[in-house]
Amino acid sequence: MVKDTHYRFKYMAGPYRSGSQKEETMKAPALSVSRLSVSVMVVMFAVLSLIIVRPAEAGFSVVIADDATGGDCSLVGQWNAGDRTCRLDNDLSIPGDGGIYIADDGITLQCDGHAITGSWKGTGIYLYGRSDVTVRSCTVKNFVYGIYLYVSGRNFVQENVTDPNYWGIVLYDSNSNTVNNNNADYNAYTGIVISNADFNTVNHNTTYANGYGIDVYRSDSNTLVNNAADDNSYYGFVDESGADNKFNRNECSGNGTAGSYPAGLCSP
Repeated sequence: MVKDTHYRFKYMAGPYRSGSQKEETMKAPALSVSRLSVSVMVVMFAVLSLIIVRPAEAGFSVVIADDATGGDCSLVGQWNAGDRTCRLDNDLSIPGDGGIYIADDGITLQCDGHAITGSWKGTGIYLYGRSDVTVRSCTVKNFVYGIYLYVSGRNFVQENVTDPNYWGIVLYDSNSNTVNNNNADYNAYTGIVISNADFNTVNHNTTYANGYGIDVYRSDSNTLVNNAADDNSYYGFVDESGADNKFNRNECSGNGTAGSYPAGLCSP
């Protein structure tokens, strides 16, 4: 149950092409908790949380691009122009609003387990309008959004750890992506968000001790298979779309409100 309907959310207004990421706040309208069912409260929480997912393009510390040096890749790792792979050499500490921005299609960001650590601002790894990008084996922590795909399709988010952030992995207005074998744990609001996004495949992910585990909102024809959502504060799985999303062989246990909303998206 959402206990505080007045608490303020930060969101990024954008996208912008100049300046740093713009932070604004939005206040939820006053509601009478006694007159709302749990299901309505869950829907309102999701609406509030999913309106906010639009960070700005500018203001990132590292830009990976398809050029001779991989953009800034040569400053933080090794760039292979042949297969367009940026491989991090060390952990990164991000003092500003944004971590890594992928500027071109077909790029692979291979972190080899290295951490990208923010200061509770902005986005750790951001794809805007990208396709055929792979983000693999990155540990992303202390951001508003860990890994964020916006208007992006046919990308792969694999074997990453987003722990902790406000939101772990976000697909917003992004279709036909694959999110697999990630750990999205200890995020304040939601481990994995699929919002206004269709035909995505989400499998073999773990969402542990978040506010919500995996939330699907206004999205169609997504497939969620063999995911685990355990010990989240509210629901393990939420499907607020009422559309043709497929939930198969997902596991949930120890979640605060219930395993899923509606019931039947997972089993203990």
